[in-house]
Amino acid sequence: MATIAKVTNGASAASALDYALGKDKPLHEHTERWLEENRLERLDALKDCRAVAVGGTNGIDPVIAKEQFKAVQQAFNQTARRNQVLRITQSFALNELDPTNTRDWQRANDLGCELAEKLYPDYQTAVYTHLDGQNHILHNHIIINKVNLQTGKKLDERKGSAVERARNANDEISKEQGWKVIEPVREHQSRTEQDLTKKGQYSYMRDLRGRIDTTMQDTSICDFKTFSDILARSG
Repeated sequence: MATIAKVTNGASAASALDYALGKDKPLHEHTERWLEENRLERLDALKDCRAVAVGGTNGIDPVIAKEQFKAVQQAFNQTARRNQVLRITQSFALNELDPTNTRDWQRANDLGCELAEKLYPDYQTAVYTHLDGQNHILHNHIIINKVNLQTGKKLDERKGSAVERARNANDEISKEQGWKVIEPVREHQSRTEQDLTKKGQYSYMRDLRGRIDTTMQDTSICDFKTFSDILARSG
């Protein structure tokens, strides 16, 4: 199913956008070989970028998004280098979008733009589609400028709320596409774990959650195989 892999804040809009576009940062060597083996060619405008498709909302040109984000931040005096952007990683299963089909590259990007429009209609958004990583699963890096275009105020949203809204909107899009949607599992704490937590004693379940949460913050992870491997290395 299409998933929201992570939702994180970014201190610097420029850094987040540079990473997502990946201009002058070639694809991993094995990805370049994979493209050649499958006779896949990127658009000329993106041949020196990691992104294989780009898009945006509210007039954003992803290639010059840095300048466009900065102009709005300056116009509303919101240039403080702290939590300038929200970053959403949206990933697609191989049975949903085929990385060996270049039309699905653009389709993935279009769905990322649709998600951004649903979630943040009054904010600038740039969407970059990647396929590097294990199995070359298509995934989007969605970068939202936190300055509201109507009010000039900074987006103030609890992380938990942002994640829940993103997942719900993503599920709506998945249903529209006819893709399977898995119902969320509610977290449960046993009475024993609750007692250990209250006493400040070690809980292996809390330790496990902490290791998973830390791994989820790694922005280089974009597929389950990599996620699983890193979790294994963390014990």
